[in-house]
Amino acid sequence: MFDELKKYKETDHFFLKSTDSLTTVCNAPASKSGVYIIFALKNGRIELVQIGCSNENEGIRYQIIKEQLFIKSKIKQENIEALDIYWYVTQTAKATDDPQMVTARVLKTHNEIYGHSPRWNRVNKTH
Repeated sequence: MFDELKKYKETDHFFLKSTDSLTTVCNAPASKSGVYIIFALKNGRIELVQIGCSNENEGIRYQIIKEQLFIKSKIKQENIEALDIYWYVTQTAKATDDPQMVTARVLKTHNEIYGHSPRWNRVNKTH
């Protein structure tokens, strides 16, 4: 769905269940910047719920962990079975793409396809 992300070769994903510790299961790099996409798995359905990024000076892992309280509360509130969190390093020796610009392009694509942002992107988060 997001051709924009196909060019990034350093990428992976991990699952998070309500009983898991995010700091334990998160395999995103601590020292590299990039974009992450969160899918919720519930009742046999998969829904993209959030598109986010790290700041240029912070690693992807840091940004995901920073949202731990929000993420864990949403899993509980929405009775989500698990999250599948994909991450993409956008700043490497070969590609120095600003994570915020990449996120904006991916959000634009999502908005063009679905007519709105992913629902967790529309929530006012308090950390």
